[in-house]
Amino acid sequence: MELKNELEKLASYFATTNEGDVQRFKEQFALIRKNFTTEVDKKNIEDFFESMVAKSRQQSEKDMEYIRFRASLLENKDIIPMSFIAQHYFKKSKSWIYQRINENRVNGKSAKFSAEEINIFNFALKDISKKIGSISMPA
Repeated sequence: MELKNELEKLASYFATTNEGDVQRFKEQFALIRKNFTTEVDKKNIEDFFESMVAKSRQQSEKDMEYIRFRASLLENKDIIPMSFIAQHYFKKSKSWIYQRINENRVNGKSAKFSAEEINIFNFALKDISKKIGSISMPA
């Protein structure tokens, strides 16, 4: 039994709300505490938890950033032409773009934008903004 392998198992149950995984986390942690008792082991376990908490914090920050993005879209839903963006920039339907924005389950997986699609979406918003900004009614 290696500490590294046991910590990897523990990591798979970390930060979950699934009742079964919460129980498995407790059992795995108890096994680790029972079998890995040297000062080096304890230091490695402490480092593992610090790393997991840092990763969890980073993920939470990313999640909050995405929530703010979605809130901004919702606030501006009447002026952002989602159908136009979907059709002209992605060659997809309005429902396709909303599936990704809302991270709906599609074919059993959470639909998300790829890195390239995020760049396209951001370009679309800036491009539309620039086009609208260049229009003015003559006096």
